[in-house]
Amino acid sequence: MHVLLAIILLAPCTKVVPLAAGDSAPCTGILMPREAAMQCALCEKVNIASLELKLEHQEAVYTAKLDALETKLDDERADHARRDQDIAQLRDQLTTPWYNSPWVVAGGLVIGLLVLDRLIPEF
Repeated sequence: MHVLLAIILLAPCTKVVPLAAGDSAPCTGILMPREAAMQCALCEKVNIASLELKLEHQEAVYTAKLDALETKLDDERADHARRDQDIAQLRDQLTTPWYNSPWVVAGGLVIGLLVLDRLIPEF
């Protein structure tokens, strides 16, 4: 319908003129086959109100989905922060094992020297 209206507005012709193949058009404008002109004339009118309702519905659906995803993201961030706190607490509680202490190495060295002194008196 819009195309036919555009043809009527753009063409300076004031009447419909049938043309055969090879004939020159008596005016300027958009030339289209009869089938295309009939399809434009018979085109179903668009129900704007229905489309607006569908658009509002889709906006509501996607807004709800977005809100749900944002809530889930906030929950995941809070869970991640809680786990980071748990890890920090565990790191604070973690101490160096007794066998990694430099005192153990020094004590082992002293005991080793004493044992060697008893086993080998000349040492």
